[in-house]
Amino acid sequence: GDGSTLLDIIMTITKNNGEKRSQILSQTDLYGYNSLMLAAQYQPDAVTPILDALFETKDSKLIFEVLSQKNLWSRNALMIAAQYQPKNVSAIIEALFKTENKDLISSILSQTSQYGCNALMLAARYQPKAVPNILKAIGSLDCSEQTKI
Repeated sequence: GDGSTLLDIIMTITKNNGEKRSQILSQTDLYGYNSLMLAAQYQPDAVTPILDALFETKDSKLIFEVLSQKNLWSRNALMIAAQYQPKNVSAIIEALFKTENKDLISSILSQTSQYGCNALMLAARYQPKAVPNILKAIGSLDCSEQTKI
């Protein structure tokens, strides 16, 4: 689909302020997927509106939580995008830089799945077009952080 239903839901979420929006954005399904992860895999057009809704909260704790949440296979939204939707890799990386939180950026880039793959490995295997964006993000880190990836 074109993601229009999900986008309608997101637009409704953005009209709701406070606790309810935070709850909806960080809520996960039985497999540990939040709305950003689901969009990163199945609804590429919904990723940017979800990120916009997330940043509109101005809640750094919530932003950190949603961007770093892991599903049952220990994958975050960036890793999912790196495997399934290379278009979304740049949007998620832009969101990471927007946080200006080097620890968050480092932890998301170095996170590995239950099979030991990080976002760069997944992109190299499944979506090579996403590799340059991930390398650029890795390049922004201190050398000591780069060696962890």
